[in-house]
Amino acid sequence: MPFTEIKYQGVHQDENGYLWPGFATNILRNSRNPMTYYGNDGAWDSGNWSVRSGGNGTGAACSGINADLDGIAILNNTSGNRDVYQKSFPYTPNATYTASFYAKMADSCTKTSITAQLRIWNDTTGKNHSGTTKTISSKTDWTLISLTFAMPASGILAFMAGISGAGAIDMSAF
Repeated sequence: MPFTEIKYQGVHQDENGYLWPGFATNILRNSRNPMTYYGNDGAWDSGNWSVRSGGNGTGAACSGINADLDGIAILNNTSGNRDVYQKSFPYTPNATYTASFYAKMADSCTKTSITAQLRIWNDTTGKNHSGTTKTISSKTDWTLISLTFAMPASGILAFMAGISGAGAIDMSAF
């Protein structure tokens, strides 16, 4: 499984334009090995992963939930939101999707807990389209962060997974 996923559970349109019912597909790009496609301020609208938002944490490689998976960490965030982004993924307007990833406190984290967040940002409106947070207090147990939501009728969207406030977070697929 990839680092993060946004899955569409309804009708799927394949590369030839054919519609298939009930097919779940990951619409994020380059999520199997995210560090291969990573840059702090890279081309995040070209399928790459970047660390952005108002916080000041830095991105780094981390071990995933199992040995076959890469992960991404956000380290040394002292305040604000800091997220791993991917922008401009394809989607079906008004359709229901589920976004998810696993998170735990990074080994270097000195806090007793952190707040993991998952957001779908609408770049066209400049606002969060949908989001969720979860408190994490373990450096060993991975916690699922999941969000089911309806896509907007239009807009350029960004997937954002990360930390809200001070701390350090490891993120992985499942």
